[in-house]
Amino acid sequence: MVDYLGSSLELVKSYYEVSPVKVVFVKDYKGLPTTAGILNARRGDEIELPRWQARLLKEEGVVEYKERAVDIDYVNLVHYHEVKKTAANTLMDVPDDFYLKVKELVEDLDRRIRENPGYMLFQDRENVERAILQISERRLAKMVRLALSGGGEEVRGRLTIEESLIYSMIEGLVNSWKEYISSLTSRRAS
Repeated sequence: MVDYLGSSLELVKSYYEVSPVKVVFVKDYKGLPTTAGILNARRGDEIELPRWQARLLKEEGVVEYKERAVDIDYVNLVHYHEVKKTAANTLMDVPDDFYLKVKELVEDLDRRIRENPGYMLFQDRENVERAILQISERRLAKMVRLALSGGGEEVRGRLTIEESLIYSMIEGLVNSWKEYISSLTSRRAS
């Protein structure tokens, strides 16, 4: 089961890298290879590119994402709602790719630290790492509680892709355990 989960999570990451993302060019760019051919983009042009390609162009300062980025403020907002505010069986609605966007945020912070190290960047990096660990642990605990109570159907739409995989596995384990215990205590027809 652990191997299955690991393989599934790797597939999620691979799919994320090739999934399309809308970008807007902030500079002219000539000779961009795309699936439709070579593109000569002008400042202000909006197109969809595979995420890996968009990330490379963003790092070069050529494009900006059109989608809402997961930034430090958003991670803090999710942390506040998941860890401090919401009930034990309530999950905040986050993007399907929340954890992978946090990974990009951390990579961006690491890049900025390498380029211009500073106390605030180190502190931001540390705070994001601590917050995401607490968020994931709290959401996992909530998923276990919901699987035990059988009340997880209403939150499935609030789970990330990775969490959906984990929840299905937890739910299967809980149901198997309940069936096993029931089989030990139920009367069998002779």
